[in-house]
Amino acid sequence: MNPGTNAYRYMKGGFLLPITRAITGLALLFAAIPAEAKYVYARYNATGANNHGTSWADAYTDLETAIAGCAGGDVLRIAQGTYKPSFQSKTFNLNSGISVYGGYAGTGTYPDAYDPVLYRTILSGEIGDPNSSADNSPHVIVA
Repeated sequence: MNPGTNAYRYMKGGFLLPITRAITGLALLFAAIPAEAKYVYARYNATGANNHGTSWADAYTDLETAIAGCAGGDVLRIAQGTYKPSFQSKTFNLNSGISVYGGYAGTGTYPDAYDPVLYRTILSGEIGDPNSSADNSPHVIVA
């Protein structure tokens, strides 16, 4: 095309540039989603054979182990219930880049049912005597 024509000016400044930017933006958006991302499941009362967190039936029963099994980009789904660190000096140390969601049924006909009010997921630092705060975890979550 001749740079002096209206078609050239239109293609250069009015139409192709915004589309090129939009396509570049979409490419960057999809590039930010890791291909290896996976869902990891935690349910304190799971009864699976291996409890490797690959499904609700085979969910991790220990939240600290579930968190340790996550890599950047993974999504950790936590079923309803109360989860506590293993002892006073422990906390739930979140790995960089993981997404953590509680409020799942984790069992029944619809284990993926999500309702944080109905299916309360509680991370508690109350690990010892419920009448004493001296034995509680000082920090429940560290990110």
